[in-house]
Amino acid sequence: MALLQVERLNLTLRTARGRVPALRDVSFALERSGTLGLVGESGSGKSLTALALLGLLPEGAEVSGRILLDGKNLLDLDEAGWCRLRGNRIAMTFQEPMTALNPVQTIGQQVMEPLALHRRLTRAAAADEAVRLLDRVGIPEPRRRLSAYPHQMSGGQRQRVMIAMALSCDPALLVADEPTTALDATVQGAILALLKELVAERGMAMLLISHDLNSIAETCRAIAVMYGGRVVEQGPADAVFAQPAHPYTRGLLAALPSIAAEPEAVRPRLATIPGSVPDLADFGAGCTFADRCAFVIDPCRAAAPPDAIVATGHAAACIRLEDIA
Repeated sequence: MALLQVERLNLTLRTARGRVPALRDVSFALERSGTLGLVGESGSGKSLTALALLGLLPEGAEVSGRILLDGKNLLDLDEAGWCRLRGNRIAMTFQEPMTALNPVQTIGQQVMEPLALHRRLTRAAAADEAVRLLDRVGIPEPRRRLSAYPHQMSGGQRQRVMIAMALSCDPALLVADEPTTALDATVQGAILALLKELVAERGMAMLLISHDLNSIAETCRAIAVMYGGRVVEQGPADAVFAQPAHPYTRGLLAALPSIAAEPEAVRPRLATIPGSVPDLADFGAGCTFADRCAFVIDPCRAAAPPDAIVATGHAAACIRLEDIA
């Protein structure tokens, strides 16, 4: 049995334009010690999916489907059950640590809090464990840093602190939501390398959310591509990158820059996907990508396309896969 199984997850949100669907029949699985990359443009539903896994949805949200962790449906939990789960069995690092960390609490207080709450460590034992965790994620002089505040650390160091907090209770699943946002390229690489090391070292599973396909390719064994609140393609990362099937996935990969051997003056212009992600209320009943797709036909707009098998373990939600191929 997979560690995490998300089955037909649907989410509606209350907006100024009424209730609108934000997630539509989202389904994927994550094996124990596995790594899954969730990719797509801003507004595709990646972060909402992550928040649903921890019961952190906006007020008034309506959710249906199943989120199974070790076979137990998390959507059956009450708030006390969610509190026991968060930071313990499932941990999350957020995309902007400067706003996720409490600016008026020291780094030590924030790393020690889950140790005291979930593991019931004494203050002295929690401080020793916090030092060990900070050292493991590469924070220099970790004991001295216990008394530092978030604004006294760099962006990369703050993200490492977030990772230390997430690791504090040895979670079965780590959800990393855009962990390299706003970091320079060198620091991004170091953070991704650290996450890979920790996954291998601790045997935990990781759901990595990113709009950066290169990060996913370097870090994850499986990939799920989201658009308009739907998973439009998923499968082993090497298979999806080698043989992208859905028009949206093909467009994302075509837009990746590369270092060409030709002089800059003769390099081809980067491909683009026309248009932009619509407002949630503007998606129709059919394929969410229909309005931006070069292969759209009338049946695409009539109903949501079912998943079609591309290869073993690789599927895409498109009715025109043979024509596109």
